[in-house]
Amino acid sequence: MFSFEHWNIVPDIVTFSKSLGGGKASIAGYITKPNIFKKAYGSLGTCPIHTTTFGGLGEECATAIEALNIINDEALVENSKAQGEYLYSQMHALKNKYPQYIKDVRGIGLLASFELRNSSEVFGTKFLKKFSTIDEMMVGLFPAVIVSEPFKKYHIFLYVGGREDYLSVNPALIVCKEEIDYFIKSLDAVLQQNILSLALKLVRNTL
Repeated sequence: MFSFEHWNIVPDIVTFSKSLGGGKASIAGYITKPNIFKKAYGSLGTCPIHTTTFGGLGEECATAIEALNIINDEALVENSKAQGEYLYSQMHALKNKYPQYIKDVRGIGLLASFELRNSSEVFGTKFLKKFSTIDEMMVGLFPAVIVSEPFKKYHIFLYVGGREDYLSVNPALIVCKEEIDYFIKSLDAVLQQNILSLALKLVRNTL
C-alpha cells in the first residue's frame, strides 16, 4: 500500500491523502505510534491541536471507506506492482533507445519518472550558459516539447514535476498493459522526430 513497505521500514508517522478520497472527497489522514500520538494529543489541553475545515463531514469519511474497499476488492495494489514492473521495462527500453534524450528512469509501483537530458545537451547550446537570461529561458524547452507533442497528437497528459528535467509518468492504478503500450509507442513516435524542429514550432506557436 505504501512505498516504505518495500524496504521493511516502520516509520514513526505516516501521512496520506489524495487517493484516500477516491478522486471525489477532500480528506487526508495520518497514523502514528501510540507514544507519539499521546504526546501530541494525550491531554485536554493538546487534544484540539489539529483542526480542519472539513472535519467531521460524514460524506468524506464514507467516500474514503469505499475508496479503500475498491483498492482492496479490485486488487489495485497488486495491479500497481505488476503493471509498474512492465511500465519500467518499457521505459528502460526507451532510455536505451534514446540515451541522447533520456538520462535515467526512476520510481516504484505506478509512480515513475524519466530524468531527461537538459535542453542545452539536447540542442547543443551549452555556449548559451554564458548568457544567463537566455540559458534560463532554454531550460524548460526540451521538457515542453516532450509534454506538448504527446498531448496534441496522442491525447496523453504528462507533466514536469518539481524539476524541469523530471518527466512524471503516473498512470491510474487501473491501468492495463494495452494502455502502457499505447503510451510507450506514442512517446517513441515523438522522440523519433526532429526534436529541434518540434522545439522551433513550439516557440513559434507560443510567440
